[in-house]
Amino acid sequence: MDILREAIFEQNNKLLKQISEDFYAGSPKEQTQFIYDYNKKNFTYMQKVTKDIKFINEKRLRKISN
Repeated sequence: MDILREAIFEQNNKLLKQISEDFYAGSPKEQTQFIYDYNKKNFTYMQKVTKDIKFINEKRLRKISN
């Protein structure tokens, strides 16, 4: 699970770097502060979804097809 956590952390880091380059193009200090504020290691985890949405999707498809 730690390998997955590291992969998510790196992926988030790359995404935040791209966002910060777009928003703060002229200020590298603000870019690093933005990445530091939003890229936290303990918040990179996956949540299991146990809700089965198959019935809801079937209901929507029936509405659309009629």
